[in-house]
Amino acid sequence: NTAMKHIAIYNDWIRHHATYRAHHQALVDDAKAVTRTYAELDRRVDALAFSLQVQYGVQRGDRVLLLSKSCTEAFELQFACARIGAIFVPANWRLSAAELAWIAADCAPRVVFHDAEFRQLCGAELPEVEIHPSAACDSAYEHCAAREGRADPVTVEDEDPWMILYTSGTTGRPKGAMLSYRMMHLNAVSWLSPSRITDRAVFLCAMPTFHTGGLNCYSNAILYAGGTVIVQRDYDAARALQLLADADVGITHFFGTPTHYAMLTQVQDFETTRLPALEIAGMGGSPSSNALIRELIATGLPLQPAYGMTEIGPAIFVTEMHDVQRKVGSCGHPTMHVQMKIMGADGRECPTGEPGELWVRGPVCMSGYWNNPDATRLSFEDGWFRTGDGARIDADGYVYIVDRLKDMFISGGENVYPAEIERVLGDHPGVLLSAVIGMADERWGEVGAAYVVLKSSGRATTVDELLAHCRERLARYKVPKTLVILDDLPRNASGKILKRALAASLNP
Repeated sequence: NTAMKHIAIYNDWIRHHATYRAHHQALVDDAKAVTRTYAELDRRVDALAFSLQVQYGVQRGDRVLLLSKSCTEAFELQFACARIGAIFVPANWRLSAAELAWIAADCAPRVVFHDAEFRQLCGAELPEVEIHPSAACDSAYEHCAAREGRADPVTVEDEDPWMILYTSGTTGRPKGAMLSYRMMHLNAVSWLSPSRITDRAVFLCAMPTFHTGGLNCYSNAILYAGGTVIVQRDYDAARALQLLADADVGITHFFGTPTHYAMLTQVQDFETTRLPALEIAGMGGSPSSNALIRELIATGLPLQPAYGMTEIGPAIFVTEMHDVQRKVGSCGHPTMHVQMKIMGADGRECPTGEPGELWVRGPVCMSGYWNNPDATRLSFEDGWFRTGDGARIDADGYVYIVDRLKDMFISGGENVYPAEIERVLGDHPGVLLSAVIGMADERWGEVGAAYVVLKSSGRATTVDELLAHCRERLARYKVPKTLVILDDLPRNASGKILKRALAASLNP
């Protein structure tokens, strides 16, 4: 009935756990060496919600902007916003001042919270609250988190936006994906069974907390279950391995992009380091080479490939642990609250094994893009979200991401997917990272240009050797016409390689 539509499935996760497991660790800030129990987190969330309402006049639907490196404060603010119906907007601190100003103008926040080091990136016309990187500092944020008082309760509804996450803006201006309470709740639930998340889980959050990876893979699911989230301010592979190996810390869950794992393999003694408590090592964010997956599995790492995106889930596809080795290269099958189909350019659903565009629908989809009805309309078709990713599905229902459709190029009339070439390059024992882009060619229309970062193992690897490796494994038209070895590749804060930036820097 109509009344039921207004009863939100979201409840206050933190207050629930503060009531029934008050002294259990909820958040740990590794950089500050600060730990918050659920009781302490609940009190601080209350104080922040009260400060937002009383000191800054934040009301239901108002936006609260955060500009910070990864921190436990991101989660405190997220839950404080939920208690008063405000909308949490974490922003990418790596953006330029002009880009951040555009985001601020688009979401029009009531107040801005920011790290001390990002003071100059914030607009002077907005109220600001500074977060200091030192736990001992008596910062403006700590004053807010120490106030006495409880905010006036606000009832939220399923479709209310809890947060706005701005996409990386690979095509034009960033778009603010609105993540509702419904979506966030079901995303948390979707991770529990396949990723074995319970109240005893201890998670190392190595991805940025302005990104859906840092927030939702698996941090919010861990907090939903009543577990512990340890936050790394900046990803440090050596420190991550140290924490994973510490039996007293007892980390059971980790999540990273292929780049995170590639960097982890370069840490001294990685292959022989025991990870005594680790149960799940999730991987997503971009395609991985099969060689990296097999290398990680060979070390005993409990790898679990997955797939998601800011606008959906991100718990869309997850690989069952018993199928990881059997389905190398797959990102898994749909989670419980996801429907999917693969559509061809002719508007028909593709048969098993044939690549096409991945379409997804279900209650884990975003509500739309903030202030952008045109982009919302173009992204959905009859209730299906068009991901823009090329994919295929096998007879067992496992999905394989072919590539971003916009990254595909046409060489001599043939479709070429850079991800396929990158996987082949990644299978070479000397390659750490690779990126392939299409470049104009008078004869073939477009050809591939490959850019490679070598492992630090000292093994001598040449351009000719890598091209010969490709010729043995790829059709002739797929072999890159040029290949360049670089010291590094441009990446965003979540570790994803920025191909557009690479093309611009190498072909100004």
